[in-house]
Amino acid sequence: MQEATLRVRVPGCWVARFAGDGRSVRIVDRKAIGRRAMDSLVEIRRQGSPSSWDELISSVREGTAITNFRAVASDEKHLLGIVRCRDCNSCRQLVESDCFVTNAASRDGSLEWTVRFDDPKRLAELVSVLNRRQATVEVRRVTRVLGTSSLTPRQSEVLTLAYELGYFEFPKRIGIAALAKRLGVSKSTVAETLHRAEKKALGTVIAGGL
Repeated sequence: MQEATLRVRVPGCWVARFAGDGRSVRIVDRKAIGRRAMDSLVEIRRQGSPSSWDELISSVREGTAITNFRAVASDEKHLLGIVRCRDCNSCRQLVESDCFVTNAASRDGSLEWTVRFDDPKRLAELVSVLNRRQATVEVRRVTRVLGTSSLTPRQSEVLTLAYELGYFEFPKRIGIAALAKRLGVSKSTVAETLHRAEKKALGTVIAGGL
């Protein structure tokens, strides 16, 4: 298994417009909705913005392919939300490709995708299709991945920290709120990441035989 980091610029992408001025976007997960729409679970972080989340979300909707932007949870610095875009061909191509996305975040007006693949041809096909979709793609790094864990780097980080600090002990030595503070994210983000990590880890154990 190999892993690549791609720097991607997609014309008209809402993430590129939104990121900046102390704001960053991390795409936690994506799924295709029908033939033309895409839902993204996103974590948005900001520093020192005087505007409300509603004002910022409204400004992003203008001139983009966003048809719905729903906040799931938020505090002063973090927002976990679901974004629905229409006709986002580049994002759909990533989801439907033979590469596995382990991380996606905003970086200086572009998206940085981390993908894993078992054959270099799969990465080449993804880059070729993205270029045909008028996206600009730069392959920043390609490395070989050791081990067979299906956890993303962030899921592994959160799960390891939770284990080391006693989240899984009885009684718990640390709760979700304290974990969120240590990681610098919202409680809902920690809960969602832990849920996905636990599900993947259990799946690996069950598949290998208890």
